[in-house]
Amino acid sequence: MLKKLSLLLVAFTLGSVTLASPALATGFTDGLSDAGTTAGINTSQDLTSIIGGIIGAVLAFLGVIFLCLTIYAGVIWMTAQGDPKAITKAREILTAAVIGLVISLASYAIADTVTRQLQKATTGSVGYTGIVHSG
Repeated sequence: MLKKLSLLLVAFTLGSVTLASPALATGFTDGLSDAGTTAGINTSQDLTSIIGGIIGAVLAFLGVIFLCLTIYAGVIWMTAQGDPKAITKAREILTAAVIGLVISLASYAIADTVTRQLQKATTGSVGYTGIVHSG
């Protein structure tokens, strides 16, 4: 129980830092805009681009977690040496990782559908190809 709680705490902390990063840069907007313009990057972003970037970062983070859990379960399974308890533990970790990935992809699909419908309702058309897009 303590191990699961600490893993959840680490995931929450990393997620908070990832989501808070854009807010921490608000005082540097003039310098960042100048640097982006000099580099030839489009620095004017609308709300959907910002939300899409945040959702893309969260999905990338969840993908890394899925990969780490899959590798961890594989190592446990490969080093089990026929121990049924270790094999069961590896299967449970792998099953939980796959279920988490399915939930993450389903939440992306729901968020994308809601965002499309909101934009269609407010502007009359959908002007982008999905939540995660290059603005």
